Amino acid sequence: MLFIFIISFYSKLVITEVMANPKGKTGRYYPEDRNEFVEVYNVSDDTLDISTYKITDLDATDSIVPWKDSSILIKYPTLKINTTKIPPHSYCVILDPEYTFPEPQGGEIQPYIFPESLIIVTVGNTTIGNELQQNDPIILFSSNDTSTFGTPFENDSFPINIKDGYSYERVSFYTEDKKENWFPSLWEYGTPGRDNSILFFSDPAILSLTCKEFDEERNFGIFKIKVFNNGFVNSESLKIKIFNNSKYKKEIFLDILEPKKESLLSLAIDSFDFGYNKLEVKLFAKKDFDTTNNYYYLELSLFKKNEYFIIKPEIFYKNLDRIIKFEFSLPEKGNLTLEIFDLKGRLIKKFNKKIDNKEFFLVWQPIEENLKNGIYVVVMRYKYNGKIIEEKKSFIVSYGGD
Repeated sequence: MLFIFIISFYSKLVITEVMANPKGKTGRYYPEDRNEFVEVYNVSDDTLDISTYKITDLDATDSIVPWKDSSILIKYPTLKINTTKIPPHSYCVILDPEYTFPEPQGGEIQPYIFPESLIIVTVGNTTIGNELQQNDPIILFSSNDTSTFGTPFENDSFPINIKDGYSYERVSFYTEDKKENWFPSLWEYGTPGRDNSILFFSDPAILSLTCKEFDEERNFGIFKIKVFNNGFVNSESLKIKIFNNSKYKKEIFLDILEPKKESLLSLAIDSFDFGYNKLEVKLFAKKDFDTTNNYYYLELSLFKKNEYFIIKPEIFYKNLDRIIKFEFSLPEKGNLTLEIFDLKGRLIKKFNKKIDNKEFFLVWQPIEENLKNGIYVVVMRYKYNGKIIEEKKSFIVSYGGD
């Protein structure tokens, strides 16, 4: 049968959530077979009859019919069944007709939490479409209205597989079907018949930390922090804490940040350590559904005039298994040789590096060399533009403690 879809930017009945991968095993009468659902929302000001619509996953097309199995009311006594009329600004869930199958297999029996007075309908077949797959697009359509999930008219490889038991939720009910308008539910089992979980959470993130300028003589720098709200609602007030080499420096408070908006902060920081510095910024916010993007760091080293490399720490306590850092500030691209000797002139370790960055560091774990108590010498040779820089440093290995 040939269907002609009338594509409308402003749909009346909108697909707002799709559970194509229910939690549990697959197979006839198993959870993944009987617990699929498609949630729709009536964005119009009129009562709409969903029975005038059809639904397809482009493998099979189904009519939408009232839910008539009253056994569903045993667990959900307030659900509205035997109707296909959806009031204005209300949800309806198209539920797999086998959701209440009397002899279910594999557990996960009627697992969803439905709100009171939710309208439940189903399809005139045993499955929604040809049993929904995670990469299936879905089209809900009538003679004058169409809503889609999975961007079926675009070649963008969406939808993709998501975690078992999680649905896709629509971000905006009033904009078109784009892959960036869908997000995996934050809650297992999804939110059938309720406002989507992603509508309650912001996602403030630190996008970058950069050094705008630095005065080595005054030990003072100007730094830029870029903060972005990647969520779908306003953030609550934000706090940023700043540390250098794990020592607290200062904190900044921000007002709310609107969705998809960024804020650029400029701040002055002084009193850096001589040698290696690790400047860290950590963001703290309530209702933040992704905290993995709340951290950023920047590394820099401070050198005395005419000095090109330093050693930290200068004393290595063997029993604490510490590392030694060789830190460099070199004039331009070149080739580095770093050799470590004992006082008898025996070569302990050698590094050869092609250097592209002016400031960088090498890390060495001397415990690998089974060093004895004593003084060791590091010789640096740096070749660049026909010139050679050579410096020597010493450090101590001790079996003592701090």
